[in-house]
Amino acid sequence: MGRAAVLDLGSNTFHILIIEKSEDGYVELVRKREYVKLAIDGIENLSEAAMKRGLDALIQFKNLIDKYKVETVQVIGTAALRTAKNGPEYLKRIFAATGFEVELIDGIEEARYIYLGVSQVWQDPDLPVLIMDIGGGSVEYIIADNEHFYWSSSFPVGVAVLYREFHHTEPISGSEKKQLACFLKSHLSELVEAINLYQPKLLIGASGTFDVIGSIVGGHSPIKYREIDRNTVIPMINAIVAMNEQERNADPQIPDSRVDLIVVALLLLRYTLEMGDFEKIGISTYALKEGVVATLV
Repeated sequence: MGRAAVLDLGSNTFHILIIEKSEDGYVELVRKREYVKLAIDGIENLSEAAMKRGLDALIQFKNLIDKYKVETVQVIGTAALRTAKNGPEYLKRIFAATGFEVELIDGIEEARYIYLGVSQVWQDPDLPVLIMDIGGGSVEYIIADNEHFYWSSSFPVGVAVLYREFHHTEPISGSEKKQLACFLKSHLSELVEAINLYQPKLLIGASGTFDVIGSIVGGHSPIKYREIDRNTVIPMINAIVAMNEQERNADPQIPDSRVDLIVVALLLLRYTLEMGDFEKIGISTYALKEGVVATLV
């Protein structure tokens, strides 16, 4: 294998990573993402507008693959594509437009790839850590250290789901926050048990929302992994949650693509932090697609 491309078709964001194999592993040639928000209009049936955004992004990715003369292409589909009733028909449309055969993976395999991605950049924890990957349709949680994969699960509490169900006023109302918390409590009881059992002290966020947190708290940085104090993050979460949409739009630290979903994403993070005694938050720029690359090289 010389050059390879991994495409991660998430429920919120489509990613492409093109690499070239080297003596030390691999060299990145292209890293790009498109916010297609595939599940924003509903995860049970994908809307025509969302599917068109996805196809437009994939045609761009196909052009990059052709330009770089990529030999191996692996396309991964996650929550929205495996859940939507019209998902199979959409996969046929993707193949007709691009020739991509999408491999649908379940939550367990998704968690494994995320672990393989994050473990390339973390600082070799010898105690269990909680890894969290916030998607549009689902959220993956993993408890592991540098030698053991203890536990993982995928929960249908992605930000597109939470946004459609609970964020209808600006700023989000107290009653909506309470309803969201009750929803999370009913869905994440297994996570509470796992945290109580393994007692992780560090929460590592994989890409996505955590990239935004990292840039707000510490500025833009090329570092692939860093840790920040929990006490630094909580005030930032509270401040953004209290904003209305106009205020979020006007805040230069919040990307335009995240203005709508960031409130429920941060409430989900705050709820998770309250489950355990987490002292720090790790931010990893590596996630699923880097984990897939690791299996290729």
